[in-house]
Amino acid sequence: MTANEHCSPTLPKTVKRFWPLLAAQRWRVGAAYGLSTVNVGFGLLIPWPLKFLIDDVLTGNTASGPLQQFSPSTQVLLLCGAMAVLALLAALTLSMERILHARVHEQFAFTLRDTIIAHVYRLSRFSRHAERSGELTMRLSGDVHQVGRMFCKTLPNAVKHLLVAALTLIVIFGINPLLGGIAMLVAAVFAAVVVRNGPRLTAAAKRKRKLEGAVSALTQETLQGLEHIQAMGLEVNARRRYLAEAQAALQAGVREIQVAVGLERSSQVIAGVGVAVIAAVGGHRVLSDAMTLGTLTVCLSYVAQLMKPLERINEIASSMSQGLVRAERIDSVLSAQTAVDTLNGTRLVPTIDTLSCRALSYQYPGLDAGILDDINIEFRRGECFAIIGPSGCGKTTLLRLLLRLQTPTRGDILCDGIPYDDIDLLSLQSNFAVVFQNAHLFAGTYREVLSELREQTTETEMWQALDDVALTDVISALPGGLDAVIDERADRLSGGQKARLMLARALLGQRSVVILDEPFANIDHESKRIILERLKREKQSHMLIVVSHERVLLELADHIINLGAAEARNDVPQMRRELL
Repeated sequence: MTANEHCSPTLPKTVKRFWPLLAAQRWRVGAAYGLSTVNVGFGLLIPWPLKFLIDDVLTGNTASGPLQQFSPSTQVLLLCGAMAVLALLAALTLSMERILHARVHEQFAFTLRDTIIAHVYRLSRFSRHAERSGELTMRLSGDVHQVGRMFCKTLPNAVKHLLVAALTLIVIFGINPLLGGIAMLVAAVFAAVVVRNGPRLTAAAKRKRKLEGAVSALTQETLQGLEHIQAMGLEVNARRRYLAEAQAALQAGVREIQVAVGLERSSQVIAGVGVAVIAAVGGHRVLSDAMTLGTLTVCLSYVAQLMKPLERINEIASSMSQGLVRAERIDSVLSAQTAVDTLNGTRLVPTIDTLSCRALSYQYPGLDAGILDDINIEFRRGECFAIIGPSGCGKTTLLRLLLRLQTPTRGDILCDGIPYDDIDLLSLQSNFAVVFQNAHLFAGTYREVLSELREQTTETEMWQALDDVALTDVISALPGGLDAVIDERADRLSGGQKARLMLARALLGQRSVVILDEPFANIDHESKRIILERLKREKQSHMLIVVSHERVLLELADHIINLGAAEARNDVPQMRRELL
């Protein structure tokens, strides 16, 4: 459980957090609430023609005012027509209100998803790994929808029902203070029941959401590890674990329903008793000639309007609780630490000629000793730098610091003499082409993969890059060639072929710095020879930084940085003799 889960979500805090997304559509929001108010007004007017119909026409009394010039049958038609017009206007304003709220909802969800994913792009690896990917996926999909529903449907409905209740109580009290006082007492009892049960409903919704996130996370991990499960006959154990998580979520869902139904049952009892008491008191006053039948009819009509929120309290309370809980989950992502401390650099970098590490040190959170200590290196364009050292000595960490995916504990990195903190982040990172060992592919065509770093890449350039990594025969043999579809795991490619495809993409990017982390893993000798020829040409106009112990790559290097030594060494001839 995260720290945020110990705090109960509140509506004011949530509104403050997400208000900027609604403020961008303030005219639509204002228009929707305006239409809602007009709709409430029409609803309050609808019963009055019925009062005149009963008291002034059907009882045989002479109608007063403009209606007295018409015959009784005509008066009936006019009053019924007035009710129909008011009902039509109420329906029109309601439909316009809902359309506006729906448009606000869709735009709100779109903007919120964009805000979350943009923040996730900048999360530090520790913040990102604090949550399982399936849980984060649920926040981007179901949670965003539920929060949007709360702001753009549930909250407007709640405000509308409160407005209806307040105005209806005022009108009933104005018509008959005794009946108005009884209605106010019913409303007070109802409010007390909601206040008492609200926290229980929120707690149930919070537990259900937490367990649903666990099921979502385990589902994604199961699908990703399906081949692993099948290969070792782990289906029974995997299914047992999955069913245990799903059963816990099921029980939490049932508990939430029980709390919601209990609230609904209480509200219906209160509503039923309230209507019965008001009808009894009103009926007695009609029999004693203290009130007309039309007035009682209008009062009962308003009481029916007052009870509408009670009939929907289960839906409103559940939706509001779920929205608050899911808003809290989204807020925890948006509040997570980003990868770097400063994102406000103003200096742009068109190309990179040098990267200088000055007394660079890094210590992972929670560890006593640093993984990098006082590193001083200058990387230059037109040269190849090989970084070597035993596992755990900080090779990948150094790459992440150069890429500004992490911030040094001490020391500085300068790009062409400019400190990293003074450089626009995207401007800096758009100069890097990177191939990690666990390189990721987005589903799409080979053409889309190869043009990911540079959209203007031509087909001729793509085939040349594929030729340079010995993949031409593989891709050309596929139905559709470059337009063949590749899935997110690239199952049609071997590990070596996938690595070569990632390398081709990096080379096509025409970025000034090319970083390769073990680029020859799982690649055959002949392919290595072909790729090496391309890398020799590449380093002439690029800064080439390679993490590898491959003999051929060490022979290509102008500088060899041994992070496993007592000091980061750069004595190339001596180190080549030791390593080769």
